[in-house]
Amino acid sequence: MPGKIEPLEPLPNCLIRVDITKHLLPGLGVMSSTLAGIRQAARSRAGASGSEDDLLLAINLSGRSIAQQDDTELKLENGDAILATRGPEGFSIVRPMPVGFMGLRVPRDTLAPLVGRLDDAPLQLIPQRHRSPQPARRLRRWALHRRTTAVAFDYG
Repeated sequence: MPGKIEPLEPLPNCLIRVDITKHLLPGLGVMSSTLAGIRQAARSRAGASGSEDDLLLAINLSGRSIAQQDDTELKLENGDAILATRGPEGFSIVRPMPVGFMGLRVPRDTLAPLVGRLDDAPLQLIPQRHRSPQPARRLRRWALHRRTTAVAFDYG
């Protein structure tokens, strides 16, 4: 699983903030960040290398985001999450205001035998009411504490 972060694009008339910590473990990528004023565009399955064909569990720890893929648009509030595949067109997540974010990437080959047809529902909302926010908060504290690979930018 590569350490590459998906492309970030600035949003017009927004204050930009990008503070990212990323950890790579065997079979798992963990990203903890605060993002604002950006659109993050995940490449399509065809546009990604074989080692980047993964699934993303994106957890909105605080703030609001909008995830888009094909004709689907999902609004994420505090504590909501999405499960996303790259799909034929990729996907994007827009964050005009500050958002606390935790992302977990798992290789597609790891989950595909357990789940089956992953691309039939490429973008799925997991509302906050269906899970406890505590594991995500503990994982974020662990990631921030370990800051072995960090990238931080503030533009204003």
